[in-house]
Amino acid sequence: TECPTNPSCALFEYPKKKPTDDDGHGSFLAGIIAAQTNNRRGVAGASFYDNLKVMPLRFDFTTSQAIEALNYANSKNVPVVNASWGSYGEEGYDLALKDSISQYSGVFVTASGNNTRDHDDSDPEKKMYPCDFELANIICVGATDQNGNLAGYSDFGATFVDVAAPGGTEDNP
Repeated sequence: TECPTNPSCALFEYPKKKPTDDDGHGSFLAGIIAAQTNNRRGVAGASFYDNLKVMPLRFDFTTSQAIEALNYANSKNVPVVNASWGSYGEEGYDLALKDSISQYSGVFVTASGNNTRDHDDSDPEKKMYPCDFELANIICVGATDQNGNLAGYSDFGATFVDVAAPGGTEDNP
């Protein structure tokens, strides 16, 4: 097939491909998440006992491949999925994706967005999905700056944005 040479194909379909993404964002986050805590290298990741493993699930940002990747993670009993992607408004509101996330047996961590939008606003175009799906297994994450304050670019909202974590600089979310 053409897929093994096509960079937009799902990595989980072709595991011999390099586990990096085209813009480096997902790879960068995976490295931070799985970094060993207290490793004296300037990164305090979540792997306190150096026991976290990352399963890269590369897909082309279509709903069908997002659902396929999530279903694959679920079939492998992956307890946490980090999904730092999404779309605003009607473009992002996809009931098939919502249904797939609701059936996922683990925690689905997703980004709030980088456009200073208030997710508690009643304007449906300010909603970011999957962050704003009302599901018990979603944790929506905003960004903080180097001082621990909400980053100037980060989306926010007391109802839908659950927590904020260190993000980029004002120029580089």
